[in-house]
Amino acid sequence: MTKQEDNKAVVVRWFTDFWGESCDLSVVDDIAAPDMLLK
Repeated sequence: MTKQEDNKAVVVRWFTDFWGESCDLSVVDDIAAPDMLLK
């Protein structure tokens, strides 16, 4: 996969698995950096 394809896969997973119909909090542990801040 290219870096662009990797990034797209992360974004798709974030919005479908975390922000989707059911909130899967384990997605955050899998794809977010430990020092990530949401503002």
